[in-house]
This record gives sequence, structure tokens and C-alpha cells, in this order.
Amino acid sequence: MAYQALELGKKVKFYTLADLSRHLLQAQEHKYEMRLMLSLQKFDVLVIDELGYLPIDKKASTLLFELFAKLH
Repeated sequence: MAYQALELGKKVKFYTLADLSRHLLQAQEHKYEMRLMLSLQKFDVLVIDELGYLPIDKKASTLLFELFAKLH
């Protein structure tokens, strides 16, 4: 799906869940999580791999939920 979107000229971003969680926590720590979430909303497709492989920090899960709600 992501490859097809790229072929159609769509903007695609790929993360593992662990990397995305880490980026969101880092952004929150440095007070730019809303800016990061807004920048992620500019992509047509956001691929999040390795969902469910590793446990997620409670703070990260809250940020992920907020991001997913904004993307919905």
C-alpha cells in the first residue's frame, strides 16, 4: 500500500512503533510534540510497523493515542 502511494506521488512516512514512540516522547520533553504531530499529519500515508512487538511506555501510549485521533 505504501509503495503504491509512493508511485502515485503521495507523501509516505515509515516508523517502527518503538521509533515513533521515542520521537514523540523526545518531542514532549523538549516541548514540541504538537509541532511533530502537525508535521506527521502532512503525510498521506503513515506506516507504523512492529505494532505489538514491544511494550509501550504509558506516556508514549497517551501521545500515540492523541496522534492517531488527530490522524483519524
